Amino acid sequence: MFRLFSARLSNKLDAHPKNSIGMDERRSQIHRDSSAWAQSIRYHLPIAALILAFSSAGVCAKTLTETFETPMGTDNPFDVMLGSTNWMNPDFSTPNLPSSWGEESGLIFVGPEGGSPSAFWINRDPIGSINGYFFTGSFLIANAGLNEGQGISLFISKPTAWSGHLAAWRLYFHKYQGQLMLVLVVGLNTETNNQSAAVYRMPININQVYDVAIVYDTARRFYSWSVDGQVLADSNMPSDYPLIATKIIGSSGSSTGYNSLFVVDNVQWQELPGLSASAVPEPGTWLLLCSGIFLLACARGGSTKEQGHTH
Repeated sequence: MFRLFSARLSNKLDAHPKNSIGMDERRSQIHRDSSAWAQSIRYHLPIAALILAFSSAGVCAKTLTETFETPMGTDNPFDVMLGSTNWMNPDFSTPNLPSSWGEESGLIFVGPEGGSPSAFWINRDPIGSINGYFFTGSFLIANAGLNEGQGISLFISKPTAWSGHLAAWRLYFHKYQGQLMLVLVVGLNTETNNQSAAVYRMPININQVYDVAIVYDTARRFYSWSVDGQVLADSNMPSDYPLIATKIIGSSGSSTGYNSLFVVDNVQWQELPGLSASAVPEPGTWLLLCSGIFLLACARGGSTKEQGHTH
């Protein structure tokens, strides 16, 4: 029985110190790790481009106005939470990614075990949205150095208590019985393991682009999840699911995996219309209306659902 999200954030979510010797040591370690991976893994993203991205990124800023150049992006301001052995670059560019991603993407590296797994951007509103959000995001995992049962978050939506036990939803990649899985956990409180929570899984591959859409409608009390245009979950929302006030991109402090590298893009949280809207479509129809041009008619096999968080 694994508990990926223990809701215990690392005590030290530190940005890179300004000490140049420490920076050089971290760069050297990252280069050594990247070189070792290159001997055993054929990257979709050239290793030389990744090393250049790490080397040229400089000291990671403490704040970011996200602009991964998605045409419909929201470009919200984000704070940066970064463990000392990790790296993030919001300006990563390579021709090996889809042209629809534009010229820049977010590159996230989670370093070796022993350090904090934290490498994420976070946006916090003072109050949660009573309407909910339509989320879209794309990702590619270049390397997943996970042991069995470990996982790393990609995107998270939480209430105002961003370091607490409860989340509206968490999306992460996880190693399960030797297979890399994409996992969506909806409405889970990791302290109480509430039975109303739902868990969905689907197998994924290294070096493959995935487009994700999540409707979390707290006004009409339903949620939906889609990957590459295929609806994998569509359900009424239990009463104990929270409002969304916090948005997280990347590996949160409750991740359990290390030695991994991934790229994200097309990230947006678009607030949904309230109940005053003249027409209220059914949940499945609502997902298609929200998705629009973003979703592609492509099926890669289904996901499995587990009611309650019992593993």
